[in-house]
Amino acid sequence: MSNAFLEAIIEPKKTPEMLIQPLLNTLSRLGLSESEQFIILRVTKYSLALCLVAVVGFWAATFFTHKTTNVPLSSSGSQQNLSLNTLDLKAHRYIANSLMQKGQPEKAINHFHRLLETDSEEFGIRKNLANAYLNAGHFEEALSALKQLLKEDTPDSLHAVLQAQKGITLFYLGEHNRSLNALRSSLDIAPNTPEALCFMGQIEASRSIPSPQAEKLLKRSIEVDSQYVEGWYQLARYYTQTGEYLEARKLLLEALHINPLHERSHSRLGMVYYYLNKADASLRSYKTALALNPDDFNTRYNLGKLYYTLIGDTHKALHQFNRALEKYPYHPEANFKSGLICLKNGMVKEAIRFFTNSLKQTPGDVRKLLQLANAYERLGNRDEALRVYRKITDIDPLNSIAFRKIRSLSD
Repeated sequence: MSNAFLEAIIEPKKTPEMLIQPLLNTLSRLGLSESEQFIILRVTKYSLALCLVAVVGFWAATFFTHKTTNVPLSSSGSQQNLSLNTLDLKAHRYIANSLMQKGQPEKAINHFHRLLETDSEEFGIRKNLANAYLNAGHFEEALSALKQLLKEDTPDSLHAVLQAQKGITLFYLGEHNRSLNALRSSLDIAPNTPEALCFMGQIEASRSIPSPQAEKLLKRSIEVDSQYVEGWYQLARYYTQTGEYLEARKLLLEALHINPLHERSHSRLGMVYYYLNKADASLRSYKTALALNPDDFNTRYNLGKLYYTLIGDTHKALHQFNRALEKYPYHPEANFKSGLICLKNGMVKEAIRFFTNSLKQTPGDVRKLLQLANAYERLGNRDEALRVYRKITDIDPLNSIAFRKIRSLSD
């Protein structure tokens, strides 16, 4: 018996009548008469035929339209590419602005460059790139970009903002006199420029704390622009330095009301809660800040400090200190506290490494030198311990601990 014959027995070919039989069965169960069933079947057949004709007709019209305009059907690919390119630029613009809001200017820079590849003259993108350079610490690039922007014809209010940013850049480059001149020029053009008022307040605060002049300038920056997040943040920072933590908390909450993604405000709020001895609230704020910017080594250190002092979890503290050291290997305090944890847990060689790194930027810190000498003692390295203790007496000739240790180790 042939395979074809077997297949015909097992699954006979379906005729048109067999295909519509399920529909007839359904209509019969509904109680419709034969004439009513005939009408419904005829309407169904005509509808299917019309749908088929419409599809074929549309395809033919599209084909001949493309033929007559000499545009191949595949040209839709170039149109799609154009659409994708537009979407790509919109994505870069959105991501760049989002990263700036989150306080991650370093990551935003490449996105602004991508936008400038399409329109190298767009003023807004160049202004945002200069701001990203400034906030990311690329001060030479920021100054160069700002000088170019200041050459262009802009409204006085915008010119004043650019002058203020130039002043801020010059300050970080160590040119303090030129910085003050640029900031004053900004205020001469527009006395209510929040950026200039805010940074002049920061300069005053860096000279002395407390500073009524700094407080006045910082308050004025948010009076002239209540939506200026940096002003709220810097005033809160000033109050943190003066120990007015409840006032600082109120200002930081206002900053976050304006911009919930302002990472530095979340981080500063964690610090405020830490000083208020509110460990749970501090932990939440630090974790939010790190969710927005995982690379912020200062917040990593502060979180480690929270675990170390208020929570008492040295394992988690050491983890956060090490995360901070991945970005800033010679962070003095992260190294020092890591050394203390290792020394307490009997990891003496690791403690010596951390203490040594903690002294890279603060070589005369007696507190750290004493711990390093103590670690050498515990390791049994008397010569190195003596060397460090003698260094301490050179720095602090009246240090009784070092003198006592030198006498005992010299016997």
